[in-house]
Amino acid sequence: MTSPRPHAVAPLRRWRDDFRVLYRYVRPYRWAMAGLVLLMALVGATNAGMTYLIQWVMDTLIIRLDFRRLPTLAGAVLLIYVVRALAMYYSTAVSRTIGARVVHDVRRRLFLHVLEQPALFFRRFPSGQLSSRMTHDGTVLQQGVTEVFTDVVLEGFKALAVAMYIFWLNWRLALVALVAVPLLVVPVAVIGHRLRRVTEQFHGAVGDLTHHFHQVLQGLWVVQAYWGQARERRQFEQKTDGLLRLQRRWVFWNALHAPIVEVCLGVALFGLIAYGAYQIRQGDLTPGGFTSFVAAMLMVYTPLRRLSKLNDLLQQTATAAHRLEQVFLYDLRLPEAPVPVTLPVVRGELRFEGVGFRYPGKSTPALIDVNLSVAAGETVAVIGPSGAGKSTLAQLIPRLMDVTEGAVYLDGHDVRTLRLRELRTHVGWVPQEVFLFEDTVFNNIAYGWPAATEADVVRAARQAHAHEFILQLPEGYRTVIGGETTGLSGGQAQRIALARALVRRPRVLVLDEVTSALDSESEAHILAALAELKGTCTMIIIGHRWSMLRLADRIVVMDKGRVVDEGTHDELLRRCALYRRLWRRQVAVPT
Repeated sequence: MTSPRPHAVAPLRRWRDDFRVLYRYVRPYRWAMAGLVLLMALVGATNAGMTYLIQWVMDTLIIRLDFRRLPTLAGAVLLIYVVRALAMYYSTAVSRTIGARVVHDVRRRLFLHVLEQPALFFRRFPSGQLSSRMTHDGTVLQQGVTEVFTDVVLEGFKALAVAMYIFWLNWRLALVALVAVPLLVVPVAVIGHRLRRVTEQFHGAVGDLTHHFHQVLQGLWVVQAYWGQARERRQFEQKTDGLLRLQRRWVFWNALHAPIVEVCLGVALFGLIAYGAYQIRQGDLTPGGFTSFVAAMLMVYTPLRRLSKLNDLLQQTATAAHRLEQVFLYDLRLPEAPVPVTLPVVRGELRFEGVGFRYPGKSTPALIDVNLSVAAGETVAVIGPSGAGKSTLAQLIPRLMDVTEGAVYLDGHDVRTLRLRELRTHVGWVPQEVFLFEDTVFNNIAYGWPAATEADVVRAARQAHAHEFILQLPEGYRTVIGGETTGLSGGQAQRIALARALVRRPRVLVLDEVTSALDSESEAHILAALAELKGTCTMIIIGHRWSMLRLADRIVVMDKGRVVDEGTHDELLRRCALYRRLWRRQVAVPT
């Protein structure tokens, strides 16, 4: 026995997989869906009832001229349409409610999923791609759930109910009439396959365009400063032209549906009329029965037309669902310890033992066998050339990423054995690139500790040397900042970020190049704040400016992912050639 040809089986398997994916989204509302199915069955039954009434009208009123049953007929027609109207109203309301709830669940799930992902996740799914999947794919999914499930069930019941009636009426004529169904399968499957490929490419292109648009907006001042408008315009036009080509391909394949369906239905209708006339001549069928049969067949063909067109929407909906599934299945969340360790008191002692780290897809590791100990309350500066692994090392302390080799210890405990929330409560992290929420100064600082009181926020602002300039803002701590126009200088924004880290009174403070882009006056404020903090907590300072290095009790030199030396400034000047070279660059070029 030969196995089925792959190209013949693939469409059925693909449709089955598509409906499985879609069903996962509507499964929480399966009882509402069951009620929807009953309503659709009722609508389908009214179609069969109408075709039966047509035969009654033809044979009783028109041929026999028997008008005694006219009131009964009128009442039956009115009852059928009232039932049909109510069923369609409630089915529409239920289906649209389910669609709205599904997209609400998807967007909430997507947001919560992204919220827990580490930085590595966004190397595969940039912000523009995620925005496209949440908005565009979410909208397509809502439309598909509302229309695909509703119309597939509704049109399916309509066709089934009328098909059962015509088989009861005349099964031979029914077989002739339904010859169009197998004729439709192959072209609909081929067109559906083509539409699926074009739709997948189109959704990907929309995501790329959204990401490009976000990127240009974020770096608009760079584009304008370097007169890059023409270059960005060309790139944008290339992407939109690509979208237009994909849309034209989609229109081409989508437009083939109607003529193919009409030709198939026309062939079936021709056979129906020819065979029906033969049966009337033979006395096997009444004119009323034939008229009822033709009306019923037209009622069957209408759902078939709708179902063939729904294949287009199914392909779009399934593509959107699969794209969302790609995000959900790519899960890099850091695992919590099964039995986490609780630290009653945190001193702030850090230790790196044989730490290695490799970014996914990179052949060269970012960190190689790093061994380093930091005493509680000690201030350690980490310096090295670009790409030495300094920032990677800093991000391992609050577990923004996990080591791929070795371990990082806080007070003698592997950080992976601590609750993530507890660990980050005790570790303050201030990155080089400051981000402030579009909110008040108070809320931006209190973000580091939601339970913070006004006294806590003011205390942190004073420690960060930010209190004075905050009071000079239009509404003080209630002034709205953040977003695309913070209204603050770089140094002021950095001090608010430092206050946000200090509000929780961390035992470990990690500072990643916090003064690299600041002017001397702003840097002086940051240095004064850090000098006052020295000894109150463990500080890890990532940087290269001599002004920052002077704060350190010890300096660690890194190169190509390894710790090459450590010691005081004088010790390193004597024995470390790399440190000596980096320091001479600093003293030779004023900061």
